[in-house]
Amino acid sequence: MIRCERCNEVLYDEFGRHYGADLHHIIPRCIDGTDLDGRIWLCGSCHDELHNIYFKYMLRKINLLEIDQSKDIWTIFKEIYNGYSEKEQEIIKNDFKTLAIEFCNGN
Repeated sequence: MIRCERCNEVLYDEFGRHYGADLHHIIPRCIDGTDLDGRIWLCGSCHDELHNIYFKYMLRKINLLEIDQSKDIWTIFKEIYNGYSEKEQEIIKNDFKTLAIEFCNGN
């Protein structure tokens, strides 16, 4: 049985029936889509809530006056992220991990 790592809702039962499971990439795919170990199971509601937390984090990193508003936030964030040094990129990845862990722990 697989449960949401935030609210404990059943996502897959012991018979393999699916109940709205989402596999969330802790490190957004736009900056590291190959992080197979960095994923958590969430229900749709919790997944949306965690993405809202991520969006708020990203908005703090983005100067809204200098962005191309025809692009989605993930594309914009990837472009900005790619401009950071490797050290800064690791800090951002660790920030996403911390946000996800705190979210799943109810913080």
